[in-house]
Amino acid sequence: MRLQILLGLGLISLAQVAHAVVIVDNQGNGDALTIQEGVDLAIANSETVVEVTGGVPYTGALNRSIDAQGVDLTIRSRSGPVAAIDCQNLGPAFVFANTEQLGSVRENLIIQNATEGVSVLAGPRRGTFRNLTISGCGSGIVGNYDPQEQPMVIENCTITNCGTGIEISKATVTGTDVSGCLYGMRIYESSNATITGCTFDGNSVGVQTNPGAPHFVDCSFSFNDGDGFLGGSASFDDCVFAGNSGWGANVRNFGTSLLTGCTVVGNTAGGVRSAGHDTSTQMTRCTVMDNGVVGVFADYGGASVEDSILWGNCGDQATQYGGNPSYISVSCSLVPAGGVTGITTFTQALFDLDPMICTPVQCANVPDGTGDYRIQSGSPAFPTGNPCGRELGATQESCGTSGVEPNLATRDAYGITVSPNPIARDAFLSFRVPTETTAQVRVLCVDGRLAQEPWVGRIGAGSTTVPWSVSSDLPGGVYFIRLAVGGVDVAETKAVVVR
Repeated sequence: MRLQILLGLGLISLAQVAHAVVIVDNQGNGDALTIQEGVDLAIANSETVVEVTGGVPYTGALNRSIDAQGVDLTIRSRSGPVAAIDCQNLGPAFVFANTEQLGSVRENLIIQNATEGVSVLAGPRRGTFRNLTISGCGSGIVGNYDPQEQPMVIENCTITNCGTGIEISKATVTGTDVSGCLYGMRIYESSNATITGCTFDGNSVGVQTNPGAPHFVDCSFSFNDGDGFLGGSASFDDCVFAGNSGWGANVRNFGTSLLTGCTVVGNTAGGVRSAGHDTSTQMTRCTVMDNGVVGVFADYGGASVEDSILWGNCGDQATQYGGNPSYISVSCSLVPAGGVTGITTFTQALFDLDPMICTPVQCANVPDGTGDYRIQSGSPAFPTGNPCGRELGATQESCGTSGVEPNLATRDAYGITVSPNPIARDAFLSFRVPTETTAQVRVLCVDGRLAQEPWVGRIGAGSTTVPWSVSSDLPGGVYFIRLAVGGVDVAETKAVVVR
């Protein structure tokens, strides 16, 4: 009898483990037909994971404004096709309105046509948003605006064709791509957001901030219809501002911004603008080249440039406009003779020496961000080549160095996009390369397995678009589309196939 009791307890324990996940399937093969019903069932049974079966998009009132009522749940797709939520422009997909924390996870889902993909209301609430593909929404991810609260987490998301991609005050954002939006990101007051390895390319404006202290690391603000960056205080490390139709970085609103190791090239209006009284911009080890009107513009504000390259801009390399306290200061930099102008200007140790860039663009062709801004052997940007004995400009990488990508390789010199995205059947692949070459496009599953090789061939410099017929045997889900040149992957994007 004791053995029977123990076996019975064991069976009960196994049953509890087996039901630790609530399955949502709108075709009737799960525990619930709608996501909200699945969430409610998980809460009632004290379970922590809701998995949504992909295939047919989830629509209707119980598949939008989904609210976990303050309970930390993980809501994600099951293995197989990625589940898609279509809000039909009638509300948000997910609402955080109670006391959710980082254990409240939304991951590996497609969200379409929502007023907000994820809406985190102000107050003691936040969440973790991972591998979401959001498109056609008023805003992709919104909140939390309360400066007293802790940051939410956004990881490896793809946001396209929204009014605003991300609207935040406090957040940690990594590996996220935002394109085709009016604003890639808007950051509000008292922000201490940290944004790493993200791209804000192909929007109307890349990123707009109000006064705060967001920190961008290894990010791209490129090929936007307006400014790459617009707003107040921020800091940028190893970022790229290239090929924008406005300014690369337009700093204003009485802020202080720091740019370190940044590449600012091929922007139509100019490279960096520091505008307004009590606005200052400090630039160290930056490459500011081949911009359309001016390299650095202190427009009633202040700008300090050191250990940098100011070269090849169509107008002045750097100029100051307006009276005191406006100023421009340039020191220990590569600048053509007479390249720094203005009323209140301080210069020291400027070297009229060609920086010997590998393949710069021409400022007359802006907007253009397809150059290779590594430096040739013997360049004065190396410490041994200039009297300061310091590294000048954004990179010390040499042309043709084996295994070393050019500074703009994965963002600007090379690139790949897919449209439409998500894909039902037919799509177009658009990719760009700086010189004529043989290229290969591969489609990889999320686990790295090769799914398709839709194109290989010889192409010329610039952009190329080819059709892609997505075969019916390719299951729905998230895929990585990679462009390779000479057997080396040089650009990547994500695409979602919907079945």
